[in-house]
Parts: sequence; structure tokens; C-alpha cells
Amino acid sequence: GYHLLNELLKHKNSKQHEIMVFDDTNHFGRGMAFQRDDSELLLNYPSNLISLKKNKPDDFYRWVKSNQSMEEIQEDEGDNRDAEGNIYFSRQLFGDYLEQAMNKLTKKKRVTTVNHRVTAMTPRLGGYELTAGDHSYEVDVVFLVPGQLPAVDHYQLTGTPGFIEWPYPLEALDVDTDKTYAVIGSGLSGLDCIRYLTDQGLNQVIAASRNGQVQAVLSL
Repeated sequence: GYHLLNELLKHKNSKQHEIMVFDDTNHFGRGMAFQRDDSELLLNYPSNLISLKKNKPDDFYRWVKSNQSMEEIQEDEGDNRDAEGNIYFSRQLFGDYLEQAMNKLTKKKRVTTVNHRVTAMTPRLGGYELTAGDHSYEVDVVFLVPGQLPAVDHYQLTGTPGFIEWPYPLEALDVDTDKTYAVIGSGLSGLDCIRYLTDQGLNQVIAASRNGQVQAVLSL
């Protein structure tokens, strides 16, 4: 969404158009993956090598250093470095970086933000009618960039007591250390859950995957 808006604003004909950006306030600019959550949820790519700007590959790292001291970050998140010296900040910190960059773009005069998700999109002659919140909006062109589709209930467990369909934000989960927890799936979201549950004091977490192998490496 950020890159699309940036390219639209830079286009030679952009001054002739009005641009509307839709998303709810919790995810505006940061998306689902980088929402505010527990600091245990780390980026899976070195923070000193990730950036919104192709000509500044360490822009995120520089942004962090200009806004917080490394001592503050280590106190909040720990010192998450690998053997090569790369550092891994939390995903919520990267979300702050994204959100600030997006807000800077949306302050342009030709951009209108709507802090509601689009719940309906109906084709109309020459364009579309979008429903967001209690209002409808007539537009000529739609770019669909949600970034992530809803979770799929592979085992038809929705509504079953004890089943959590979508774990995020993890810090909102009420973890009972007297209960046994299982995590189905061993990708990054599964590892998020394992890290968080063990951090909350669980001595054992059962993890199940389709082939019995963990897809990512994690040290606990």
C-alpha cells in the first residue's frame, strides 16, 4: 500500500487525480503483520538490512537510532543479534516505521484517508462503489492491496471451545499455565505462538506440522 501510493503520487499525471486510502486505525500504514503486539515477535529479516527505500538499505535501522537509543531497545526487547552481528528488532517497531512513512504520504493534498475497512465493492458504470463504515464512495479505479487474506479453518474447528482461530495480537491472549496448549503449524506464526506461550510460563507446548519438520530455526 505504501509503495503503491508513493508511485501514484510520483506519476506525471498524479496532480489530476484524487486518491483515497482505506484501512482501519489499528492497521493503517502498518498492516496485519506489524501491528502493536508483544516485543517477542521479531522480524524474520535483519533490521539493519531492511528498508522502504531502495537507495538506502539501512533506512529502518537509521530511523530506529534517530528515535530511540540502543539501550532503550535492549531494555524493551533484549539484544537479539545473530552470529554475523545482524540485529533483529520487533515487528511492532518496524510497524511504527511504516506507519510514520505512510502518514507522511497521506498528508499530501490529493490524498484522503478513510479509517474504515472496505466491506463491500460493487461494480458501477465506469467505476466502483465502495462501502466503508456508514458511507459509500464512488471511484473510477481500485487497487486491491490488503497484503494478507483471512486465516483458513482447515479442520473446521471454528466455534469449538478452546480453539483460537487467529492468535494476534498475542499479548491480548489470556494464558492459563494450568492448561495444555497445542500449536498447529510450524511456520512463523506458529513460532510466534511458541515463543509467546513459553514466555508466559508454560513448561510444555505441543507443536504439530504436516511433515513433522519445523520450517524455521528458533532457539529457545
